[in-house]
Amino acid sequence: MRNLSTGDGGGFGHIGYSWNGDIEHNTIIFNQSTNPTIATNGGGVLVMGAPDIDPTCGITTDADCLPSIPNAPSDGVGPGLVINANLIMGNAAESGSGAAYASRASTGRMWSPSLEAGPMYSVKVTNNIIANNVAGWDGAGISLVMRWR
Repeated sequence: MRNLSTGDGGGFGHIGYSWNGDIEHNTIIFNQSTNPTIATNGGGVLVMGAPDIDPTCGITTDADCLPSIPNAPSDGVGPGLVINANLIMGNAAESGSGAAYASRASTGRMWSPSLEAGPMYSVKVTNNIIANNVAGWDGAGISLVMRWR
């Protein structure tokens, strides 16, 4: 592949919510995420839940507003994401973590209007070859940053 990113996810990025995502049978090699001024993560693969930008409840709101919940968690990446049977090799996160695979805020959950939490989502990572990756900080192979509520 040989891609270069000055942000997160040098080779491939899954950002946001999807149902039953499937990242399988790919060759993700020789990608790089680097930036001299900020941390960049996920040289090969980045999986990240998008931040929840729903408005708080007030005069004009949508159906899933969140009343007075500071720092509302991400909705995560959705149910059933599978990362299986990939070759992830020779990637670099020179100024960050997770040179092969970085996961950020992927375990979110949906909230109902009554503020009842839905199921917690997860990512299933199986049967991948992760080799010879280099990170500037930590997790040259895999870096997981989760937020629990």
